[in-house]
Amino acid sequence: MDWSSELNNRICMVSQLRKYTDLSHDVEMKLNEIIKRHPMCIAPYYMSLIDWDNPSDPIKKIAIHSLTEFNIKKKHVEEKIHTMKSEIGGLHGEMAKAKRRLEEKEKKK
Repeated sequence: MDWSSELNNRICMVSQLRKYTDLSHDVEMKLNEIIKRHPMCIAPYYMSLIDWDNPSDPIKKIAIHSLTEFNIKKKHVEEKIHTMKSEIGGLHGEMAKAKRRLEEKEKKK
C-alpha cells in the first residue's frame, strides 16, 4: 500500500474500528465522545501491527484512545489551569520583587 492509499484509508471513526475488533455498545459510545474531543486517525499499516489478543499491546495503546480519557472532566481541567495560572502569577510576583531588589542594590553602588 502506498502513502496515498494509507492516507485515504485511515481509521478515524469508531465505526471503522469494528472491522478490526469487537466493541460493546457502551465502549463505542464512550470512544465516540472521546474522539469528539481528541480526534483519532490511524493508518491501516499501524492497525495491521496491533496484536488484538494482547490487552497491553503498545501500538494499540498509542493508536486507540483509552476509556480513562472519557473520565476527564472539564471542571477538573479548568481547576488545573486556574492552579497553574496562580502558581505562575506567584512566580512572576517573586521575580518582580527580586528584580526590584537588584535595581535597588545597583542604585546604592
